[in-house]
Amino acid sequence: MPLQKRQQWGELAVHFFDALKDGDKAAFSLDVIWSTDFNDLKCPAYIFEGLAWLEARLRRKQVDILPEQVKLGEPK
Repeated sequence: MPLQKRQQWGELAVHFFDALKDGDKAAFSLDVIWSTDFNDLKCPAYIFEGLAWLEARLRRKQVDILPEQVKLGEPK
């Protein structure tokens, strides 16, 4: 059942648990991404901080690896 049809957090939590337990991770991920409420989802602080850390590291690596015109978004 798609996320937008869930009315209660408990029902949604059971759906998450069942989807991940049964190995239906791809369908679960697509349900989350394509949900009409996707932009309203709140990421736990520790995940947000971890993703911000990872983004910063990847941006530093990008500066070291990619040619200047690619970094600036300019065509070759």
